Amino acid sequence: MYLSSNIRPLAIITNAWTQTESSRYGFSIEHPAKWVAREYGEGGYRSQDDVKFTLSSGADPGFNSIWIQRRVATDPTVEDVANWGEEYLLDRGQKLIKQGESGFEELEIGEEIVNGERVIMRKYTIGGDITNLDVYIARKNDMIIITLQATQGQFDKYVEDFMRIVNSFTPMQ
Repeated sequence: MYLSSNIRPLAIITNAWTQTESSRYGFSIEHPAKWVAREYGEGGYRSQDDVKFTLSSGADPGFNSIWIQRRVATDPTVEDVANWGEEYLLDRGQKLIKQGESGFEELEIGEEIVNGERVIMRKYTIGGDITNLDVYIARKNDMIIITLQATQGQFDKYVEDFMRIVNSFTPMQ
């Protein structure tokens, strides 16, 4: 369910980008102003998942979306977040294989520093023609996964914007 009361664009629009706050999940994020931001409450995007926030353009068939998953945790490490992400991907991959589709295939994994914090980034395919890039972020009281999803042919076109979005991810005080 989309809850517009917890998400509000700020008056900061620079270079066709805007900033959106999620008071429910305690972060702000910048994104292209023409993209649609949606926040989800209990149960997430689907009836019972951890996707709490999505960004989509709707205009480009090669771009699927960017989503933010969140799970409550006490003092998690970035490795805890990566393990949660991998469990999710392996489970999702097995379900796709049972349906006769391609499963999860890891392409790259490594560490980066984003906003002075260590994160783990994982690039992978799942279900065939879709390429994803996950960024795993550990915060004091929760774990965050920010995911870019696009077709393999269009993926590189969105990486720069995705990294700008990830770099803008800021906890709210």
